[in-house]
Amino acid sequence: MVLKVFVYSILFISIFFLMGDVEDKKDKSIVSNEVMLSFKDATMYSLSEEKVNRIVNAQTVLRYKNKDVMHNARILLANEDKNIDDEIKADIMIKKGKNYSFLNNASFKRSDFISLYSDELFYNAKNGIITNTKKYNGIYYSNIIRAKNLYFDSINNDFKSEDVHFEINIKEN
Repeated sequence: MVLKVFVYSILFISIFFLMGDVEDKKDKSIVSNEVMLSFKDATMYSLSEEKVNRIVNAQTVLRYKNKDVMHNARILLANEDKNIDDEIKADIMIKKGKNYSFLNNASFKRSDFISLYSDELFYNAKNGIITNTKKYNGIYYSNIIRAKNLYFDSINNDFKSEDVHFEINIKEN
């Protein structure tokens, strides 16, 4: 009889703890994916004491707990050299900390001498490096470039890629 009471008590205690666990569990990914704030036709400025460092334009902005998602977004970057401006734009821009991901119809332009087009571009604002992992097309001083796996250091002007095809435009006088 004592053994029967002991078994039933353990059964009820285990059911109680099982129900308690099921009720306390929450899907934290759902909570972190809730939109905290949204904007339409937004323009954001990053300022220093001397100048405007960055201007971000977006048709829609969705701010989450750990990222910002922007649609039809464009970022203008002011460099130390006053004559050079960088522009990166895409259909979708995702910002996580200092890292920006540009997806779908991404393009990078540096003033009037370099333009790159790809389905993805990644920009690290901390060190000024632009990369991608897919094929891209571009124009460099009116010459055509096709390659993949872009690495562009916008501060030191280092430019690297794999499988590069460069067509030089020779103009006759």
